[in-house]
Amino acid sequence: MKKLVIYSVELTNLDTFKPYPGAKAFETRYVAHRRELWSFAFDLERDDWRRAEADLKKARLAYQRYYGLELPPDKMAAHPVFYLVIPSLYDAVTGDQRVVLSKEVASHPLAQDFGDGRIVARVDLVDVLTAIAPRLKVERRVLTVKSKNYRLLGKLPELEIPRRVTAKRVRASVGEDYAGTHYPDGTDGTTTLPEKAAELIAKHHLMQSWRFTIDGKRSYREASAHYLISGTLAHAIHETFGDKIQLSPMTFELVGNRVTGSRRRRAGSS
Repeated sequence: MKKLVIYSVELTNLDTFKPYPGAKAFETRYVAHRRELWSFAFDLERDDWRRAEADLKKARLAYQRYYGLELPPDKMAAHPVFYLVIPSLYDAVTGDQRVVLSKEVASHPLAQDFGDGRIVARVDLVDVLTAIAPRLKVERRVLTVKSKNYRLLGKLPELEIPRRVTAKRVRASVGEDYAGTHYPDGTDGTTTLPEKAAELIAKHHLMQSWRFTIDGKRSYREASAHYLISGTLAHAIHETFGDKIQLSPMTFELVGNRVTGSRRRRAGSS
């Protein structure tokens, strides 16, 4: 298991689409650590993340620091809980009696409609899911888009026990559609669950989680669900689909567990 320090770095001015001073030099120096467009990951046990953070401060690049875990495939099944990332697409699933999938769905083994939350899984993924979680509800009809076959998943069991998230504060979501929901602000990416919750996930293998807490006392409902899966199911998915489906191990108390990132604005910004 590798413990990670992950930096989300503001490299480009979104108004002018030009890189900030020092951004290109940082990208070039740490290209081997790049994960996504603006993310760079480092081994917590080594010192290069400290050098990277010093370079960020020197260049006055705004950043946020997170923590994460990276597990080799043969260790995945033993880890209790993973986040399953489901791409959310506009109009991915339309209609009721006659259901139609958008062409964008064909680019993913698993997708969710942004509007009503319906989830579709490609039939080969359904086979993997139901082999591990036979009680998973799946519609019998097959939906085809670009010669790829999908099936609709039924309502997933909901985990009522809140995830405990490390964050600075809780903020209310903005917009009429999100009234009554909240989100953790200033999170460092670390999450933990009580043993009872992990046992439920081990039983169901795939659950939706809407609630979180930052102090272990009051819990809040989020505007959208997080999907939590067992290590057994995560391993089976990874064996078949590799990196085509994004899985992220829950950190529990193995790494981080405190907010240390920087949210400094650039000089002159408002």
